[in-house]
Amino acid sequence: VYNMNRSLAESNVELKERLRAEAKLQRQADYLTALHETTLGLVNRLELNPLFELILTRTSELFDTPHVAVDIVLPDESTLRQEVGLGIFANYNGEVTPKGQGLIGKVWQDDKVIVSQDYNTWEGRDLEAEYVGFKAVLGAPLKSDNKVIGVLTVANIEKRNEFTSEQILLLERLAALVSVAIDNARLYQESQNEILERKLAEEKLQLQADYLTTLHETTLSLVNRLELNPLLELIIARASDLLDTEEVALHLVLPDESALIQKIGKGLFTQFNEIQTVRNYGITGTVWVSGKSMLIDNYSQWSGRIVEVEGLGFESIICAPLKSEEKVIGVIVAAHTGQQKKFTQEQLTLLEKFAALTSVAIDNARLYQEAQTEIIERKIIETELRASDERFRKVFNNNKVAISIITLEEGIFLEANEAFWQITGLSPEKALGHSVLEFDLWINPQDRTNFVKEIKEKGSLSNVEVTYPTGRKSLAYYELINLKDQLCVVSMFYDVTELRQAERALQESEERFRLVFQASPVAICITTLEEGRLVDANQAYWNLTEYSFEESLGKTAEELDMWESLEDRKLFVEDIKVKRSLTNPNYEFLAYKTHQPRSVIAFYELIELKEQTCVLSMFYDVTEQRQIQEALRNAESRTRAILESMPDMIFEISKDGVFLDYVASTEITPLVPPSEFIGKSIRQLFPAHIVKQTLFSLERAIATEQLHAFEYELKHEGETRFFEARISAVTDETAIVMVRDISQRKWVETEREKLIAELENKNAESETLRESVSIVVETLDKSEAIDRILEQLEKVIPYNSASVQLLDENMLEIVSTRGLEPKSEYIGVRFAITADEPANDLLYGDAPYVLIDDVQVSTNVFTEEKQRKIHGWMAIPLRVKGKLIGIIALDGHEVGQFKKSDAELALTYANQVAIAIENARLFSELQNELIERKRLIEELEVKNAELERFTYTVSHDLKSPLITIKGFLGFLEQDSVSGNVNRLRSDIQRISDATNKMQSLLNELLNLSRVGRLVNQSQKNSFNEIVQDAIDIVQGRLQANNIQLRVQENMPSVYVDRPRIVEVLQNLIDNAAKFARFHPKPLIEIGQDGYEEEKPIFFVRDNGIGIDETHHERIFGLFNKLDADSEGTGVGLALVKRIVELHGGRIWVKSEAGKGATFYFTLPVESES
Repeated sequence: VYNMNRSLAESNVELKERLRAEAKLQRQADYLTALHETTLGLVNRLELNPLFELILTRTSELFDTPHVAVDIVLPDESTLRQEVGLGIFANYNGEVTPKGQGLIGKVWQDDKVIVSQDYNTWEGRDLEAEYVGFKAVLGAPLKSDNKVIGVLTVANIEKRNEFTSEQILLLERLAALVSVAIDNARLYQESQNEILERKLAEEKLQLQADYLTTLHETTLSLVNRLELNPLLELIIARASDLLDTEEVALHLVLPDESALIQKIGKGLFTQFNEIQTVRNYGITGTVWVSGKSMLIDNYSQWSGRIVEVEGLGFESIICAPLKSEEKVIGVIVAAHTGQQKKFTQEQLTLLEKFAALTSVAIDNARLYQEAQTEIIERKIIETELRASDERFRKVFNNNKVAISIITLEEGIFLEANEAFWQITGLSPEKALGHSVLEFDLWINPQDRTNFVKEIKEKGSLSNVEVTYPTGRKSLAYYELINLKDQLCVVSMFYDVTELRQAERALQESEERFRLVFQASPVAICITTLEEGRLVDANQAYWNLTEYSFEESLGKTAEELDMWESLEDRKLFVEDIKVKRSLTNPNYEFLAYKTHQPRSVIAFYELIELKEQTCVLSMFYDVTEQRQIQEALRNAESRTRAILESMPDMIFEISKDGVFLDYVASTEITPLVPPSEFIGKSIRQLFPAHIVKQTLFSLERAIATEQLHAFEYELKHEGETRFFEARISAVTDETAIVMVRDISQRKWVETEREKLIAELENKNAESETLRESVSIVVETLDKSEAIDRILEQLEKVIPYNSASVQLLDENMLEIVSTRGLEPKSEYIGVRFAITADEPANDLLYGDAPYVLIDDVQVSTNVFTEEKQRKIHGWMAIPLRVKGKLIGIIALDGHEVGQFKKSDAELALTYANQVAIAIENARLFSELQNELIERKRLIEELEVKNAELERFTYTVSHDLKSPLITIKGFLGFLEQDSVSGNVNRLRSDIQRISDATNKMQSLLNELLNLSRVGRLVNQSQKNSFNEIVQDAIDIVQGRLQANNIQLRVQENMPSVYVDRPRIVEVLQNLIDNAAKFARFHPKPLIEIGQDGYEEEKPIFFVRDNGIGIDETHHERIFGLFNKLDADSEGTGVGLALVKRIVELHGGRIWVKSEAGKGATFYFTLPVESES
């Protein structure tokens, strides 16, 4: 007993441990399932806040506690901040915890899971949070790349709820999942921020691209303007467009750099044109001094503001310096009024780039002006240069020539004048008595040896260029003389240093003149004074006049036909001789080749050129400007004429709706005299709705600077009149309102719209009727014709659905629909005509049509769910030759959708439908008649062929027995006379066989002739029963030849004349038995194999001698026997074929010689009528 009790105790302990293990495994399985679900939830949350909420929810569910919190390490890693919390933790959202403080700080510091089963006694507890009442607290670190990024904490406030080891492990795994999810969410947020930044960058790049495009266009415009004033106007216009403001100004530094002067302004800046600004005064003076751009968002608060400018209401202002070689030459300033618009940093950058372009353009314009000045002053320069050249020559010739005398061989200085010492840099004290070789006057001593040899030979040398160590150059003349019996050389040096420099300067000057002369956009030419011979001209001159360089240069004015008369040129010559310069601001001529008129401003200067008096002519082309001026004058004239003849009243009105001025109309008289509305507000004079409309259009016109128009009507003295008002802004405060009486136009438009609508309806009706007639004529298919006519009808009588119903005694059958889907549910539906039929008045009465506003109220026929939406209903009769054959029913979803006019119009389409139906019926009957006729013709042809064979048979096959009978009758007579009984019996037998053969043949022919004439009523018959009837008839032959027969069970029933089909099978089985008996194991199979055109295919198969493929068609012919000696008449298969075809089937054979034969045939399963 003791041992038994001990064993039971041990078993009980083991059982308890197993139960605890199973419970532990179950908890782990539950934890894993919950972790899996949590993982799926976390990975699908990519935004931090929803993710934190999900983390709290899942953790709370996993640990069955409402007290959960998530703390995240701040970016500077100084503290932890509680992001979200549940339960008691919710009170600490947003609070921070230093590293090492409390359980959370300890988890962060130690980078491991920490659990306190009794938090109040835990030595590391946070004393400030002790009062909360936590009992068990569990925290796990959240990590990313082995770095703590936060802490996940759960807590219980009940003492018995301590955390188990499984829960500690679960929190650790959950923390790993949460870390990954937070990483993913942060990456998602970073990617979203990056995408947003990229979009902003792309928008910024697009804006910069737009600015650069505008700058490029501006550059092209500026570089083509070389005159300063037009250039400045273009600069202001472009700046206004670029910065989207009307307030722009440009200041230039005065030549003495004492002040800035506003050269041009736009908008409010216009009033400051030619006003000077000193350094550091206002934004322009400040930018001038600093050389840096400025952007001021609130000018009224800026310390450097100018009182006069502040009063204009400027708020946002930008200013950029104009620089030339790092030197400020001016500034450009732009402003916005009011608080609505502010300049951006990108616009300031744009203004800086624009200012750089403007600086280059202004430099180019100034250079152009300087070039123009140089060209005009060229004559003075050339005259002075020639005079200077004369003076230089005189001075040069009279100047002392540097002269020296040296010995020939040794080159010892004997004498030299002051000019020589100056030119060589030597002094008499150093040089006299010394050799030239001592002073490096010869670079190479060999050169002097060669010089001595040459002068000995020639005696003198001239025009030798010499360069001295001083750098000066001279032309030397050497003469060999005998001085005191000593050969010496007299050297004369003409200093040409200045001459060479002057020549080089003159060449450079002429080159500069030539470049400017040729590149100038102003047409310039030089002609001789007296003859007007063309000496030179620049490319602009050739372009302007269309003369060619090759054909014109060197020719006189008379040869070039430059003047209308030579007398005019003589007067011109006399005038310029007196005045030296002339100007013609209105000179006009025709281009040489195209004869296009040219308008120029001509400048003429008298100059001296190579001792010849010439005329320097400069032509500034103003053709385009004159054309523009002419166009402006014409436009002004037209405008004046238009205003004088305009039928409109013109009012000037302020932006708050006060009438300021009035221009009378030639056609309209205001409803009240001007004295009663000038100075008054429209609110005092017009109804509220017109006031509202006018003030709105007035505000939009002034804001957008675009024309705004609207129409209104007024009742005056019982008459309603219509007016059109067009408002165009004049300034920011006023606008012009042009009012025109459009009452007559309104009446005309209304009448025209009515007429057009009526014509459109008539045209649509005519077009659809024409199309319907065309359909009736072209289409013989009933369904297609009706569908197309219903489609045309819908164009003129909008309906929701329609059906064509044909009358069949007391039934209506739907034959076509439109708008009723699917059509298969409606086509072919037949329904009886009851007393509730809404078309009864049409079907059995004299009503021309039936028109019902709401069938849901008037009848109880349309009760099905899909018919509840039908309200308007109309029925139109279909008549053929006065006989009603059906109706067209139109359904509408609106009450009263169809009108009497619709019904009258629909009658025409009903006639077309009736004609189409009748045409289709007649066409169908004609087609059937043609088909029947074709069938009869084919049948007649077959019968004719059979008749021919029949005639042959009668003449051949029937003749043969008769001949036999006739022959043996003779033998019979002889044998009876001779008494030969055996021969007599043989003769009688032969005559009997012949008569039997003839009888058999006649019977077969009789049966064949009866096919098609003597028929039984077709009925549904079991094919297996028909087969059995035929087997019973031929059973004797089958048993005699020991033939095995196999018949397929459950073959389809057929709709046939049963006796005839029994005859078919009897012939086929009899034939099969006849030719299968030669096989060692004769076999006949009867069955069904598939379908053809929904008819079952039956077969009779044997394993007999087979039929060669060449005879497959021939065997079905009348009296066609492949073996003349075989039994039978050759009529059987012809009979079979005719019976099968009379049933609408067909028969064929598949066979090869020696491999048996299979006869296939089809029969109907239903009545084909």
